[in-house]
Amino acid sequence: MNTYFVEVKVVTDSLRKATNHLIKANTEQEAKDAAILAEFNGELGKAAHKLDDDSFEDVHNDVIYSIKSVTEVSAEDSPILMKLMSIVEAG
Repeated sequence: MNTYFVEVKVVTDSLRKATNHLIKANTEQEAKDAAILAEFNGELGKAAHKLDDDSFEDVHNDVIYSIKSVTEVSAEDSPILMKLMSIVEAG
């Protein structure tokens, strides 16, 4: 598994914010999906649906979650970031 630093953009009518996630995943796409899923409560297909590879929308169409950036973290930097951030494991 690789470690990815993923920045997620969350947009509503009144809020725009970016959140950061440290994700352990086999692929970049798995890391993207895990980071977005970490942002909302509920299940994909019930609470939100996928718009494209990098975006999800909740079922009420009032929040859009999208990937702002993905960076694979080197093996030497990973332990440092793990001390500063909680890590999510994809899957």
